Amino acid sequence: FLFFIFPLGHGTGFRHRVCRWPLSPNTGKSLKVIIPPESSDKKFVFVIGDSHLRAIVDGYVKVPEGKLSFGYLSVPGGTAANLTTEVRQLVLPRVPDAVCLLAPSNNLDSPISEAEKDFKRLLNTISTLCPKVFVLDFPPRLSHDMVVQDHLRMMFHRVSVQMDVTYSSIAENFPFHRLDLWGRDGVHLSDSDGMDIFAQLLWQKTYLHLQNQKAQVTPKKSAARVVVQDTKPIQPQADQSKWKVVLPGKKRSTPASPKEQRSSSKIIRLHEVND
Repeated sequence: FLFFIFPLGHGTGFRHRVCRWPLSPNTGKSLKVIIPPESSDKKFVFVIGDSHLRAIVDGYVKVPEGKLSFGYLSVPGGTAANLTTEVRQLVLPRVPDAVCLLAPSNNLDSPISEAEKDFKRLLNTISTLCPKVFVLDFPPRLSHDMVVQDHLRMMFHRVSVQMDVTYSSIAENFPFHRLDLWGRDGVHLSDSDGMDIFAQLLWQKTYLHLQNQKAQVTPKKSAARVVVQDTKPIQPQADQSKWKVVLPGKKRSTPASPKEQRSSSKIIRLHEVND
């Protein structure tokens, strides 16, 4: 009975040998950024996280794509503060259609108050990259106290709700009796079994998030309200050049030219966000 409550600490699944990555001059930690080629018929999704993304970034585990195209920023061993530093220095060639933040489980050993403060700062920073942000729950570990993990997970969920950010739970998909879902260290999911489940969940949660965002921005039809101010008939203007195009919140004497509507830059540069 105790086996199901307290994990043994070691998995039995296979995990590839870790590849050496370049060190970041910003944090001194390993860092790898992957940007997919631009595709007009695919949504660009940028995933930010720690070493749980390593097997995907190194190509050992594939994430289903379809109409989605994934890019990654992975900082093995990175805390919320480390991720914030790297995101502030990040330059992307185009705005993502969505950003997925993998909840930073390397804050497990930090005081919960400090972890909360750093997590809020991280979410604020990422919101400058793309407003369509959602948080993906971190995979549970066999090597850490489940109570501590649950407390951190609940804090991430609470802060996300407070900041109007979707939090997607996945911990229930990794039952502790399935030791093959973890590698020998009990921290990382196995490339043979656990990461396949994680990759499917990443795609699924991302797809649902984009669908929900699409539903929220779809305008609702409402009945027009007519207010009669004068019984005197109004003669229409014959000169169409004097017609006004009325848009929400502003008026123009002529429609905006295509040049005015075109974006002036495709390079996204992040600046520091003050708390």
